[in-house]
Amino acid sequence: AGASHNVRFKWYRDRDGKLVADWSYTIPDPGQYGYGSWPWFYAYCYIGYHPEEISEDGNYYVDILWDATLLQRITFTITGIEEPYAGIISRMELGYDGDRASIPAYDIPQGKRGLVHIWGRNDMSTSQKMGISWVVRGPPGWPDGPILEEYYDWQAFSTGPGDEHEFIGGRFNLDEVGLYDIRAGLLMNPDEPWYVDVYYGDLCTVAAVVPTISEFKISDYVKA
Repeated sequence: AGASHNVRFKWYRDRDGKLVADWSYTIPDPGQYGYGSWPWFYAYCYIGYHPEEISEDGNYYVDILWDATLLQRITFTITGIEEPYAGIISRMELGYDGDRASIPAYDIPQGKRGLVHIWGRNDMSTSQKMGISWVVRGPPGWPDGPILEEYYDWQAFSTGPGDEHEFIGGRFNLDEVGLYDIRAGLLMNPDEPWYVDVYYGDLCTVAAVVPTISEFKISDYVKA
């Protein structure tokens, strides 16, 4: 059997020389199959297939190395790459009768009315419409707690790159003491919705209200 060889494809971005991908293979000697030399392997590994690490259009070059020796540099232009959908849930707050707290919130007084606020941020280079969905459950939370709110909405207009959009749900009762849960997801691409970020976890805890005595007064008594 013939010796093995290492062949590498090192992908660089032309405008700044940044290495964006490095493929390395160990292969048998092509000569033992009657092909004679390295071009057999180059033809077999079609260079038109670019790696996932290349996420933007532009000029690139590939250095092809055979056992660490540079054999050839190929330059080419890639066009038509679709930018992947990207965004995050940037803020979450729980409103309750005029007050607000970051989610997860703790020790919300029993008997308040809750109102969820969630902000989504567009992390793409183009303006995008964002959507939201969430389900709120009462104590003991997911999966057995009662559903208090199911919310789903898409913004009417697009959000610019790096900008945020606030989604506001409907009100629900915080009557029971214990742990409340929320399962929320940020979406893009209304025609074929795609989740770009999710939060599955605690919404808040609700604490019992302890009665307070504002005044203690003896109005009458009977002497034994």
